[in-house]
Amino acid sequence: MVVSSPVGFELLGCFNVSAEFERDGERIGQPKGHVAVVSIPRSRVPAGGGPISLTSPVGSGDSIEDANNPSAAPGGLDGGGTALALLFVTKAGFTKATSGTAFAINDMGRFRMKFINQGKFSFEVRGEGPGGNTLVLCSVSSGQVAHDVRSLAQFISDIKIGKAPGMPHKCVACGLKDTAELDKKRKQEEALKEKEAKRQRMEEEKKVRDEQKKRDKEEKEARQKQEKAMKELQKKLKETEKDRDDMNRIRETLSKELKERGEIIRELQQQVKEKVAAAAREEAKRREEEARRVREESAAREAELRRAMEEEFRVKRDEEQRLRQAADMQRWAREQQKAKEVEEMRKKLQEEEGKRMFEAMSHREEMAKMKAEVERAYQYQQQQQQQQGQQADSFGPPPPPPPKDVPAEVLARYSSLLRDREARMRAAFAAMAGEIRRAEGELKKKRTEEERRRKAEEAKRSKAETARQKREEAMSAERRREEEERRHAQAEETRKREEERKRMEEVEKARRVQEEARRKAMAEESALAAKQKWLEDQLRLRQAAAPMTYEQYENRLRQIKNSAGSANVPLHFWDIPWPPEGNCLFLSPTDDPGLKKRKFKDALLFWHADKFVAFCGSRLVEDHKQVILKKVARLSQEVVEARNNL
Repeated sequence: MVVSSPVGFELLGCFNVSAEFERDGERIGQPKGHVAVVSIPRSRVPAGGGPISLTSPVGSGDSIEDANNPSAAPGGLDGGGTALALLFVTKAGFTKATSGTAFAINDMGRFRMKFINQGKFSFEVRGEGPGGNTLVLCSVSSGQVAHDVRSLAQFISDIKIGKAPGMPHKCVACGLKDTAELDKKRKQEEALKEKEAKRQRMEEEKKVRDEQKKRDKEEKEARQKQEKAMKELQKKLKETEKDRDDMNRIRETLSKELKERGEIIRELQQQVKEKVAAAAREEAKRREEEARRVREESAAREAELRRAMEEEFRVKRDEEQRLRQAADMQRWAREQQKAKEVEEMRKKLQEEEGKRMFEAMSHREEMAKMKAEVERAYQYQQQQQQQQGQQADSFGPPPPPPPKDVPAEVLARYSSLLRDREARMRAAFAAMAGEIRRAEGELKKKRTEEERRRKAEEAKRSKAETARQKREEAMSAERRREEEERRHAQAEETRKREEERKRMEEVEKARRVQEEARRKAMAEESALAAKQKWLEDQLRLRQAAAPMTYEQYENRLRQIKNSAGSANVPLHFWDIPWPPEGNCLFLSPTDDPGLKKRKFKDALLFWHADKFVAFCGSRLVEDHKQVILKKVARLSQEVVEARNNL
């Protein structure tokens, strides 16, 4: 029998425990000597946690049927139904309580029983309101009180883990009757419920029989479709079984191969370690010997190089001094030769300029003479014309033409006069042309003589230039011979240095060969480790691709959801429970409509792209992230499309 208080709380059990309350280190309220386990409507539990009000009205529609149901009672703060709480009152009992302090059991954290041997225990109440974060201190005495404390602790622990709690002892003060009577009452209520359920089932069966006649055709078609779907599903199941057998064989083969490869890898690792250790010892010994030899050779080489450098410095200094002297002498000789050539050139230019001036003066004088002769001839002709007095020009004017009617003798005389005049004119012009040709001949003769003298001078200058070039070539040959000797000495020194460099390169090459062998051994070891990791990844992928039951699928989804707050747990592609291909809702032919809807809701809440990123986005391994998100997007689309087929 359940006893109700004036404020609507339903009593389930009580214990004699003295309790005090603290908040932020300060004592609050009065001590209470009795605690009752009560069932209250969930609407009475504060959303942020903390103490429960004893005077607020009971919500309409609240029921106490689930007070002892562990699947409904421990739920706590959302949805319908009831919740369990602890009510601390005075020793007068639950039914006479006018004031007290109540806390929801789901709000209790850090339940401490380690002080029970010291006569006390405590627990904290979480909450966001002004009454949250309360510390409850319970004192324990010997005998029955200690037993009550243990019973209370066990009662609370059972409720928090979802287990049906055991019934506490009866309490006369609270009006709770014996357990047997309560069990009897509970059985009667269960019988009534079963009878009512049977009546409802009979009514539903009658209704189904009435409606069955109308749906025969539809059910027949649905049955045919279902049979066809069953056949396809059985075929897929057979293929799945075959694939699973193949995967099991492959997994066994891979496991065996992985084990063999692991043994081979361990043997190779051991051999590599031994080889590396031996090579390291030999390398250390060789390096020590090489270092000693190199130190000795370096000391000898440094002494030899020092002597060679001193000798080379002395030779270079003497050579530079000799070259400077030779260069000074050559520069002085070139300057002297250049000054001499400049002086000769200046003299030649002066002579040529004088000759040209003399020739120009001679030419001007000749032209003046010719002009004077022409003028004298012209004056002489003018004088002759003036003396004759009848002719206007040097040959006289032509005779006037005779009249038309003159006799033939007169015409003959006229023609004779014309012929004489023309003859004189031709003679005068011929004399002038002869004078001009004579003057041109003399001028050409003078120019030819001048050209001959110029060519002779050019030949002389060319001969002098050839002699100078020969002297310079001789000096250049001497310089080339000296330069060749110097280059030969440098080549000899370079050859010695090249031999020393080659010897050092051989030493370095031997060292590199040993280093390469050691690096190759380490690379082989790394390659074996990488191959082993690849085999392990392939095994994990095949295991992830192996068929699984819906229970396994659901458990793995629940594990991922529960670990959503653990950012340090990475998720690989094979860590995610992917549904079978073509069956994104993991449906089965035996699923009823309610189970199909629940599977659709769970799939939509998990495989939705945004919700999946909220659950697992920060934990995805970077190398697998893009592949995972693409597959999640495809699954989300398949889930939405599958909703239309439900």
